[in-house]
Amino acid sequence: MNRLQIDSKNILEKTKFLLELKNKLITKDRNKLINSEVCYNQDKIIEFEDNFKAWVDEESGLMWEVKDKENSKNKYTYYDAQKYIEELNLKEYCGFNDWIIPKESKLEILKTKIPLSKNYNIYYYWSSTTASLDYWLPCELVFFGGEFCTWGASDSFYIRGVRENKISKKILIDYSWIDRLWNWADENNMPDWEAIEDESHPDGGFMNGLPRNKVKLLNFTELNLIHKQLKELPEEIEKLTHLKELNLYNNQFLKLPKEILKLYNLTGLYLWNNQLTELPKEIGRLTNLMVLGLRDNKLKEIPKELTDITNLTELYLGHNRLIKLPQEIGNLTNLTELLLRDNQLTELPNKIVNLTNLERLHLEKNSNLILTQEQKDWIENLQLQGCDVSIDDDLLERTIDDSWIERLWEWADENNICDLEWVEGEPYFYGNYWKGFPRNKMKLLNLTELHLYDNKLSELPKEIGNLSHLTEFYLYDNKLSELPKEIGNLSNLTKLYLWNNQLTELPREIENLTILTELDLAYNQLTELPKEIDNLTHLTELNLKGNLNLILTTKQEEWFENIYDEIPF
Repeated sequence: MNRLQIDSKNILEKTKFLLELKNKLITKDRNKLINSEVCYNQDKIIEFEDNFKAWVDEESGLMWEVKDKENSKNKYTYYDAQKYIEELNLKEYCGFNDWIIPKESKLEILKTKIPLSKNYNIYYYWSSTTASLDYWLPCELVFFGGEFCTWGASDSFYIRGVRENKISKKILIDYSWIDRLWNWADENNMPDWEAIEDESHPDGGFMNGLPRNKVKLLNFTELNLIHKQLKELPEEIEKLTHLKELNLYNNQFLKLPKEILKLYNLTGLYLWNNQLTELPKEIGRLTNLMVLGLRDNKLKEIPKELTDITNLTELYLGHNRLIKLPQEIGNLTNLTELLLRDNQLTELPNKIVNLTNLERLHLEKNSNLILTQEQKDWIENLQLQGCDVSIDDDLLERTIDDSWIERLWEWADENNICDLEWVEGEPYFYGNYWKGFPRNKMKLLNLTELHLYDNKLSELPKEIGNLSHLTEFYLYDNKLSELPKEIGNLSNLTKLYLWNNQLTELPREIENLTILTELDLAYNQLTELPKEIDNLTHLTELNLKGNLNLILTTKQEEWFENIYDEIPF
């Protein structure tokens, strides 16, 4: 490196600068200034304890990291370069924790400054300046020619840490969340990172636990928290932004921990054998996921937003309670494995036939599943392509039994229920609607609203549960004393009006109406409610007035008070 030429005219100013730097750093226990006078007389490289070195450029006021010979040869992707800077700050390199990736304007300095010439590679260096057209593409400096160009963040280049040389300023980075995370791990008897041998694992074993080393934790990519009986995760988990795989199987999660939804770099998420009953629509934000394991839970449906994760190649949904799949599942054209074994599916979405890259398809133990001819052809084509297809022996021979439609029409005739007719200005409703029971098969199968109020009905046939597209069902002002358990099959219902009947009880299957928002049970003869009713977590309106002998459990009272300020009867 060039020797610093001492100018007698400004030696006083330079000496003052070094003394101020020395006096500031000497107060630090770990990072004491060493041989500063020698550094001043030879060049501008300052040496600290632990062999940390920095180069101070007085003209620009910048302090640059000085690498050793081996470290100066390493190249990094942009994301790894960010990790590298995080590590500099974590270990307080040269006593400071405000190191950054230099901007383009700061890298310009390296073109004209000679002291670093023996300690850096004349090639591309990452900057934090981003391209104007695509903010994901950082810029790098080309030292030969002095030009900047744009490259993808996955390319590998050199990195040099820099900081403003403000001696009196130190940015305090809050790492207290790490201590809180470790405390949580200790409370839940989680070991430090350890190797577990497991013959059933594809790699013969895996790493279990949570690292108690800060640098390892911040660069952690795989977290296995299995067999822990966990019901929730601490919010600090969301700080582990480098995680790529998260394994939480064999725990007791009732819902997907919200902290997971901020781990955008996840490529594998495993939640086998928990107690999940639903998934949040925000799961669609995890767009880098390639493997999603949800086997052995209690899911009744999956949100259509899950199909926004178009990178998915493996989706495990076996051993749940799925009644249907979203039509948009056909968007997951990269799927190679789709496992739906042991659910309650009665039909598949028409667009599922878009999944032509499947190598494993498991549909067995869906005893009521009926396929369209197009879907049967799709399965046969998959088999011809060598796909591992597992289905019930009779699935391809099953046909749709529509005799229930005839029975429904007979019931409607016996109860003098008219065919669909247009009704205008009924007292209870604003606007117009169709009332009655359609005698057309296609209209019946696609019916979304059914108005059967004020018909003196004393019972509903079980076939009513086949109207799977119903979203609104109006049955008030009748004489119903009970509901068929098949009403629980109407999983798309959002409104159910049953006021002014003679109901004495509700079937436990009402728990399946998981997206119900309005339920009116006023003026019946209910004495109790099924314990499963608290699964109706989307209710915003609930009317129980006029059920004079109704007695609630303590849990139900608490649940109702979460919907209303007071119990609504």
